[in-house]
Amino acid sequence: MTAFEVLCAAGAVWIATTLQSAVGFGMGLVAIPLIVAAGRTLPEAVAIQLGASALQTGLATYRERAQVPWRSGLFIAAVQWLFVPLGVWGMLQLDRTGPEHVNQAVGASVMAALLTRLAVHPAAHHSVPRSWGIAAGATGGLLAGLVGMGGPPLVLYAMAHDWDERRFRAFLWSQFLMAWPPVVIAMVFLQGTRILGFVGLGFALAPVVWLGIRAGGLLSSRWKIATLHRAAHALLVLIAVRGLLGPWLSR
Repeated sequence: MTAFEVLCAAGAVWIATTLQSAVGFGMGLVAIPLIVAAGRTLPEAVAIQLGASALQTGLATYRERAQVPWRSGLFIAAVQWLFVPLGVWGMLQLDRTGPEHVNQAVGASVMAALLTRLAVHPAAHHSVPRSWGIAAGATGGLLAGLVGMGGPPLVLYAMAHDWDERRFRAFLWSQFLMAWPPVVIAMVFLQGTRILGFVGLGFALAPVVWLGIRAGGLLSSRWKIATLHRAAHALLVLIAVRGLLGPWLSR
């Protein structure tokens, strides 16, 4: 990678980490489209995001470990692991179609995730059927492997519980953390060890991740959560539209 491409990746990771630290979601939804738009392939962008997100989600999960619903969380993570290889295989097939189609597919994924989040408001329950967890884990694992964005189904599953904000975020952070090892393993198995260099770059962006965590914490302490959500949704709309209309905008 050139120095400029590394700077673009660092900027994308900083924006994504800031967003996720502030509102609890959005790392993959932001980082991957921006890195792909900067010229990297989809597998490379996913690998960079995985390395960077592991640092943030690892720290956040450890800090809030008492809030994580480990019993149900480990079950859902196991379901994710079963579907990750199929998603990674699909990602490699998608990447072969060319950059324009990849950008459009990623943009469509972001838009679909955003519209689903805005349209679906499940009622909060103390507990939900296990089948909901299976559905969330299966679709989350498939999307995590396909486009590196397995969060939306897990967010909807968390929203269906009467959890407070800390438990809500702790569940999501722990799921993101437990999902990335099988994605990396499947990518190495299907694409070779070369991809580990991009995972390493994600780890090397630790200072950028730390700055994003600090910035996100500052935003969440000064802005109301509703304001942060509106800003996050506006950013995601811009990213999605850029991906969907990219081939026409570049003409």
